[in-house]
Parts: sequence; structure tokens; C-alpha cells
Amino acid sequence: MGLLNTQSLSDQVYEVLRKEIISQDILCGEKLNIRELQKRLSVSATPIREAISRLEQEGLIEHVSNVGARVILIEKRDVKEIVDLCEILDCGAVSLAMQSGETEALAEEIEMHIKGQEIGLEEEAKEKFMLHSDKCHEVFYKYAKNKRLDQLSRQIQGQMIILIAKHKMLQYPEKVVEDHRLICEAVKQNDEGKAVFYMKRHFENTREILLSVWKTSGGAS
Repeated sequence: MGLLNTQSLSDQVYEVLRKEIISQDILCGEKLNIRELQKRLSVSATPIREAISRLEQEGLIEHVSNVGARVILIEKRDVKEIVDLCEILDCGAVSLAMQSGETEALAEEIEMHIKGQEIGLEEEAKEKFMLHSDKCHEVFYKYAKNKRLDQLSRQIQGQMIILIAKHKMLQYPEKVVEDHRLICEAVKQNDEGKAVFYMKRHFENTREILLSVWKTSGGAS
């Protein structure tokens, strides 16, 4: 069955399409043609429609009149909105995680993922680097133990990953590692205020880089 194997068909289609959208193999603004996807993935229309529905709920796909389902377009104002919301949610997760009483275990996990980022850099393995970079944020949601906060984060996370991939933020991996290291040190010190401060500053750096890249690239969405 081509790209697919053991999960339910709708789950498999979802994973394939989500990966292709986030990596921008399927570009922002590109229409999703169900018949073409049926042929490429060797599945019926039903699992494709189910996967598209999930991706729409996640904010990666939108329905447009007379067009149908397409990958979201991201404009300059969206960059700021997406980064702002991620900052608000992640800073909230940091506070809740720091209040969990498990900061030692939290710091150990962050440290592990920072090392994973560094290995990704050494091996020039972008996917490995991004996986551990994302985990440096996700671990706070694990220890925050707030299902609704986690759900909100998942709804915006994909859009943030698209921004990073599309606007070449991977040109600045050392800065990302440095930011994560500062956050980790604050967690080790059990200093909630400092951890939130460094997470906020991380997003300020991210926002500045993304808007700068947007400007130099001519503002293409």
C-alpha cells in the first residue's frame, strides 16, 4: 500500500499528510485533491477525508469556497500571531511544570533533549535536531499535567513548525540550543521566574528571526 502500513488507514494518511505539510513538501496554499491522494496512497476517499478533517481541526488545513481543502496560507500578520500564542502557552506550561514538585526530573529530560539537539547538529541531521528541539518544549506540558493546555498547544504547534521550516529558521540552530540551555539551567535552579523569563526571551528571539527572514525573502507566504 505504498507509503502506508500498520495503523488504521485514517491515522496513517493523517501522519503522512501532516509530515508532508510541516516539511512543506505540500506547500502552503496548495489544494488537496482527494482523487490524486487516493491514487498516490492507494486508499479509498474515506480515510483521506477523515485525515483532512483532523488536520483542519489542528489548523493546518482550511476549506475555501469553490476551492475545497487546502493547506493554510501564512502571511506576515500570522507569523506574529502564531509566535505570540505559542509564547503564551509555553510560558504557562513552564509555570505549571515548575510548580509540579518534579523539577529535577524535568531538568533531566530537558538536558537529554538538548544533547539530542547537539548530536543532530554534529550529524547535520535536521529532523533529529527538530525532534529534540520540539521535545524541549513538549516536556513542560508533560509535567504541567493540564490536558486542556496541552490540547491548545497541539492546535498551534503544527503551524509553528511550518513557520520554522518554511522561513529557514534552521539557519540559526546554535541560538535555539543556547536558549534551551538557559531555560534548563533555570529549571535546575528551581527558579520559576527565571525559567519563564528565558522561555519568553526565546520566543522574542524566534519572532525577531522569523520576521527578519520574512522581510529578506520578500514576504512570500
